Amino acid sequence: FSPPSIMEDSFLSPPGKLKPLRWITCTLISVGLLLPLLVAVPEVKPIRKEIIGLSCVMLFVGTLARMRLERCRMELLQTSSEKREVKRRLWASVLFEELETSALEFHCMHIQVSPEGVELGGKAAHVDVVEKASVLESGLSSATQKTCLCCLEDFQPSSQVAVLPCGHIFDEDCILAWSAAKRKASRTCPTCRANFTVL
Repeated sequence: FSPPSIMEDSFLSPPGKLKPLRWITCTLISVGLLLPLLVAVPEVKPIRKEIIGLSCVMLFVGTLARMRLERCRMELLQTSSEKREVKRRLWASVLFEELETSALEFHCMHIQVSPEGVELGGKAAHVDVVEKASVLESGLSSATQKTCLCCLEDFQPSSQVAVLPCGHIFDEDCILAWSAAKRKASRTCPTCRANFTVL
């Protein structure tokens, strides 16, 4: 006797919805195996061929369905066990009202993305500030830019904004969602396409 594996435990969660279908396929296969025993009963001798045919059909359908269910189960387990992708981006996080008065401190951001990715404005991403980074020159455009070009909302004094190395400013939530998206453009500034990926 061996203890249940992690895979078996995890089968009770997302793929657990397949359990009733597994019982149905097991029943089909079991009945298909037991039906030929009826052939030995004299009363069913006239329909012996029909019983054998029905048994073969039940075995075939049950086995086919069981194989398909096991494949679906393995795909679900593989999806749920995938590690989150981590992307590295560089920006300075600051309150909009402090842009002109405080020195910008750029940090390397580690963005954890779920396997299915996230679209702009989504919430399936998490960012960790990892380490401080130095940027040679930032063409900060705070004097002219008062609107986030991702969501087209005006910045409020209390807005948490992200300043990219190229100087363009965005709501931090917007640039987080942009960075987490599964497309090549997510490595670059949404406005000027300057790369802000940390290698």
